[in-house]
Amino acid sequence: MEPILDPTVFVIESPSLDDIRDGRSEGEALCTALRLAEITSDYYRVKDVKTLGECFASICKTTKSRQQRGDRKVLAIPHLHFSAHGNENGLALTNDEFVPWDGLRIMLLALGKATGYVGPSGYCLFLTTFSTCDGAFASRMFFGDPPREFSTKMFAGGPPKPCIGIVGPAEKVSWSDSLTAFVTFYHLNLTKHIPAQQAVKIMNEAAGLTDVFRCYAHDQGESP
Repeated sequence: MEPILDPTVFVIESPSLDDIRDGRSEGEALCTALRLAEITSDYYRVKDVKTLGECFASICKTTKSRQQRGDRKVLAIPHLHFSAHGNENGLALTNDEFVPWDGLRIMLLALGKATGYVGPSGYCLFLTTFSTCDGAFASRMFFGDPPREFSTKMFAGGPPKPCIGIVGPAEKVSWSDSLTAFVTFYHLNLTKHIPAQQAVKIMNEAAGLTDVFRCYAHDQGESP
């Protein structure tokens, strides 16, 4: 019996104090659109590194609880969407703590190991998307030596990669452009089953942008 494919988009938002004061929430707006599109989603607001870690623990627990439905196995592969401020070196959190790409890579690898969603050549199966300025630079997580905490034996004997692919902007981007782009992306990729690379081209057009949002696969040999 074929397993049920039921991915969940976990929206992780860490707004600035100005965003909170002005009532801006790209993450909540995206979740509303996903519900209308009948795409399973969960929303988390984090303020610091501690609550970000708690968020990943909750995502792991939720994902594992969704892996069985009656007598059917469910591929409840998580997609992680980060809505925050940032730059080419990582993510900024509400309390001004900074998460570098290497730190996020360790969290993603731990999630892949804990949920068992690891591909045949050692990459975690989930997609990560970034509604952050310079979020495409998260592709740096695909390069360099793997963290010591994760041996290749845990990841099919290959160099562990923290996700199957990354989508994000290669420059600064407005909240309105980013929201429009990602509503389009998820509709195309998860509802219409259009491949991520093709969906990214269309999401740029939908937001009136030219090659701002990029898509990088785990096995690509280039970064922004």
